[in-house]
Amino acid sequence: MFEQLIHVLGMQATSRRLSELDQRLAAVEAERNALLVERRALVGRHVQADTSKTLKHQIQLQRYKEEIGMD
Repeated sequence: MFEQLIHVLGMQATSRRLSELDQRLAAVEAERNALLVERRALVGRHVQADTSKTLKHQIQLQRYKEEIGMD
């Protein structure tokens, strides 16, 4: 029974860490997109930020959180 408790706590910690990593990756992706837009503007290629990819990633992340109960 004690081993089961340790296992459950380990799974919760793993889920929390995965959620933290997913959030950080989403933030890095958003920053990357913003930097690319700025870079393109500096070299004369004006474009809109790639918000569709970022939005799609955020939707996938929210669905993942809902599936594992981390919403």
